[in-house]
Order: sequence, then C-alpha cells, then structure tokens
Amino acid sequence: MTQVFVTRTGAKYHASYECPGILDAEAQHGRSIERWPTPLQNLHQEPCAICWPTTGSWDAWTQLEHRVEQAGGAEFERVFVRQVLRHVRDLRPFDVSVQRDATGISGKRYRLDFAIQGEGNLRVAVEIDGKNKAPGERSPDEVRRALETRRTDLFAAGWRVVNFGNERVANRSAECVVELESELREALRPLPRDSHPEPARAPSAPGATLPTVPESTAAPATAARGRWRLVWVAVVGAAVLIVAVGLWAVFKTDRGQEPQNPSGSECPSSAPVKGNLSGGGDKIFHEPGWTYYDKTTPEECFASVEDAEAAGYRPSAIQ
Repeated sequence: MTQVFVTRTGAKYHASYECPGILDAEAQHGRSIERWPTPLQNLHQEPCAICWPTTGSWDAWTQLEHRVEQAGGAEFERVFVRQVLRHVRDLRPFDVSVQRDATGISGKRYRLDFAIQGEGNLRVAVEIDGKNKAPGERSPDEVRRALETRRTDLFAAGWRVVNFGNERVANRSAECVVELESELREALRPLPRDSHPEPARAPSAPGATLPTVPESTAAPATAARGRWRLVWVAVVGAAVLIVAVGLWAVFKTDRGQEPQNPSGSECPSSAPVKGNLSGGGDKIFHEPGWTYYDKTTPEECFASVEDAEAAGYRPSAIQ
C-alpha cells in the first residue's frame, strides 16, 4: 500500500514530507504547514505537480497505477498495470479507464476493473478475477456461472470481455500481454464478407412455375445489366473517393500539426508546449516560462496552444 503525505487544506497529495512546494509555502508565509502520512487508497486528491515528477519511475503508467489504488482497486490490479498494461504495444495510459461503470444489454450495471476505449469499435473490458472477487458462500460453479452471465451480458452490449486470473497476472504476465494484444487487434478487425449471410428467398407458391426467357434474349439482357452495374459501381466509388479526400483535407487542416514525442522531460524546439496527464486524468498543457514548465514531464509536445487545445488539453491553472 502506497504511503503519501497530505495537508489539512491542500488539494494535492505529496511524495514526501519535504515537498519543495510545501517548504516554499512555509518560507513565504513564515509558518509551518501541518502534514501527515496517509494511505493512497480511497484518497481523492491529485498528485502534487512539484514533488512527484522528481520521484523515480514517475510517469503516466505510474499515475494510472495510483488511480487504481485511489479507486480502491486490489493489489493484483496494480500489478496488472505494472506488469501487463505498461508492456502492451501501442496502448497509451490515457486509453485506459479504471473502475468504470458499464451497462449490459439487460440494463444491469457493472463495475469494470479496466476499460479500454480506442479508435473505431475498439471497446474492451478487462477483469482481474480471484478469490477476492467471489466473497460469501458461493460455490465455484455459482461463481463461474455469474462471471459467464456478466460476460455474455456485456458482450451483447458491444464489449469484448477479457478475464485474467490473479495467478496469471502475478506469475505469467508475458502471456497476459500477448493475449491482450491479440484481443485488441481482433476488436478492430472488420468482419469477413463471408460472415454476412445471404438474404432468404421467398418460397414460391405450390405448383407455380417461373416464366422462361428465350436463351437468345436472356444472354444479351444479362450482359447489359452487368455492364450498367459496373458503370454504376465505378461512379459511386469515384464519388465516395472524392468526398473522402475532401473530408481528410478538412480534418488535416483543422487539426493542425501532430503532437511530437518528448525526450525525457524536454520537448523539441519545434513543439515547445508540454501536454501533461494529471493523476486525476486531466489533460493540462504548460507553455515555456510558466511556473511549472521546467518541472513538468510531458506525455506529448505541441507546436502551439491551439494544437494542444484541439487535442483536449486545457491550460494550467498556475501560470
């Protein structure tokens, strides 16, 4: 269990008793500020932006692990972030929600350990199962049936559900990484054309016969219909392509430059605006010269404030 420090009136939790921000405030006001250690679990404050970034291994994945602990998640859920989610290719910390509510097709609400919402139809619920998830006097069969009912209900509502046991997470984490990567790929894969059944044909009346068409007339008519079908498909395809290119051009123009990756705690000179994900999941940006700019470790770098705001970031409250 993680121990942190809090003050009586502060909205942040601190990495140590000697947080530079608290020490500066004490020097400025000429009095001591009372603080004490407390477990992080069920704590609703956000991490201090001054002391935590200087703590070893503090990054966006560690912040996600802290959010799991704040939400009252079990130890194995924290291990899952550290040993599995952190190592899944192309998965970003802000793609993952912890302890999210979801509604099944039956209307019943469930609390998901982790929810991954990505591009397109990517919607994956990840559940970490163990003895702590089956309190009471239920038998293993009853627990298994309850989990299967929950899984089926969520699947019918559009969720891919992946279950990992505590033992696998703790001792076979590499196996969990491979399985989760496979599930994420499958969630985005389009269905093959063969999976769409042919519409049923209406049965003919008993004894009814279809009119016959002379062979010499039927063949040219069929060929003509085929040619017109090809022309129609070509026209529609060209129109769709033109519209798609136009939308892409508008999207690219509106979006501005793509964010760039930082180098440690620094942003390149071509994208100096730092985009940082707070412990509470807020997207906050800092401009050069702002109070906490040099102390902020960014997740993304932007060429301008407009690009940062377009990506969902808001300006830091302290400038």
